[in-house]
Amino acid sequence: MPNPNIFPPAPKGESAPQADAMNEAGGKAYRLSDKAALATYCCTGTINDTYYANAETQLQNVLQLCQVVPPEFIAKCAVYARTKGFMKDLPCILMAVLLTQNGTLFEKVFPKVIDNIKMLRSFTQILRSGVLGRKSFGSVAARCARQWFDRWQDANALFNSSVGNNPSIGDIIRLTHPKPKNDEFKALFAYFCGFPYDAEKLPDKVQRYELLKKNYADGIEWDELPDINFQYLTSVQLTPRNWEDIARNASWQTTRMNLNAYSKHGVFIVQELTGIIAERLRDRAEIAKSKVFPYQLLMAYKMTSELPHSVREALQDAMEISTENVPAITGKVIVAVDSSGSMSSSITGHRGRAASTVRCSDVAGLVGAAIKRKNPDAVIIAFDTNAAILNVNPRDSVMTMAQQMSRAGGGTDVGCAIRLCNERKVKGDLLVIVSDNESWFDGSCSRCGHGTGAMQEWNTFKKNNPGAKCVCIDIQPYATTQLRESPSTINVAGFSDEIFNLLAEVASGAGEDTFVKTIEAIEV
Repeated sequence: MPNPNIFPPAPKGESAPQADAMNEAGGKAYRLSDKAALATYCCTGTINDTYYANAETQLQNVLQLCQVVPPEFIAKCAVYARTKGFMKDLPCILMAVLLTQNGTLFEKVFPKVIDNIKMLRSFTQILRSGVLGRKSFGSVAARCARQWFDRWQDANALFNSSVGNNPSIGDIIRLTHPKPKNDEFKALFAYFCGFPYDAEKLPDKVQRYELLKKNYADGIEWDELPDINFQYLTSVQLTPRNWEDIARNASWQTTRMNLNAYSKHGVFIVQELTGIIAERLRDRAEIAKSKVFPYQLLMAYKMTSELPHSVREALQDAMEISTENVPAITGKVIVAVDSSGSMSSSITGHRGRAASTVRCSDVAGLVGAAIKRKNPDAVIIAFDTNAAILNVNPRDSVMTMAQQMSRAGGGTDVGCAIRLCNERKVKGDLLVIVSDNESWFDGSCSRCGHGTGAMQEWNTFKKNNPGAKCVCIDIQPYATTQLRESPSTINVAGFSDEIFNLLAEVASGAGEDTFVKTIEAIEV
């Protein structure tokens, strides 16, 4: 008889289609379409080094994709990545590319993408660097920037939003020459640019800020600080009462980002103020307005172990609110969470001391926990080169469940999670895989011919579960997948709560190319 190691029994289901790519980890994979690849980069990329690829490679891949997809899709990608994915750098890069390809489309989507001063500063930095082929705004971009300034009706609000350098708002004003609408804006623009200005015409918050700096330099402390951006106040030596004043008037985002600073400066000694901060953190309208990533709440929670219990509880409440649009899915749900070694890298890439402390495994665990919360019967599987079913209590908080799922270590074999389902005869209508998709250890490669083990195991699963679908959620910026796009295997990408909307679409009947079609449906 022929050697059974060479000629093993054929696996159940159709044979896996031949792989047409090699992923960054060196494993067999399927290449995403150009549009799907660009969408993946735009919703996961931060142009920082990842576990397998450096920042320069990511940028070149994005630029190459922009040469082969239509400009209209680039425009829609930029809008989607900013408004749904809450991304920053990639939408600005796409806008800079679009400026060279189609000025009309650029003008249409500029207000939707460049929606605050940080985005305008990022776009200006990218454009002026010359990396994308030009260093100047040109007439179209300058006109859009002037219109951006024209939309400001409140000079105080513009001042409050304008913290930052390299480039500063003054640099942008000098480059684009916006026309001030009145004497107050004229004085403010001159102030930003370092030109002579009429101090009496400055907005009142700017006047109070300048007076505060002078007073503190002369040793005169203020009992009540002006209601200005907290970051302006870091240049003076603040008193405990000043810190209380800052905490009392801070925005939701400022509060989330400065909880440890508040603790260091004694803010939480004041019980009434502690209650105000806790209620602010769990404010539903403020959470929606902030466009916060759920993982950012997880980061705040992990870094605030010494804070009052009421504040930590408020962060958990905020997490529940931020993930409550997770769909309750009819049928049996299985969630496979990648716990391999590459998932230990920062979700935003390596940026030295500025890198996020939240790992890819934390985000994967968070997605799994959010789905488990709304679908208590969901089966949770953790996998690296082996897979195991986790005993997760759906009544635990999303924070608690996420921490239970967020281990990281070992190689990556996406197929082993599906293989476990096949071996245990686990039934399912929707399989959700959350991973960086860099599978290289293919434990079933001897049985899958030239395709990926994950694809072969899925074909077996599909034979045993007719009508089942699989959604692969990619949370890192790569252009390959382990399951080729088809009516039953859908690839999406990102780590904002928009992912849950895509899951709901698939659960409601959407199929092949759901991700690309969602972006193409955006009006520009």
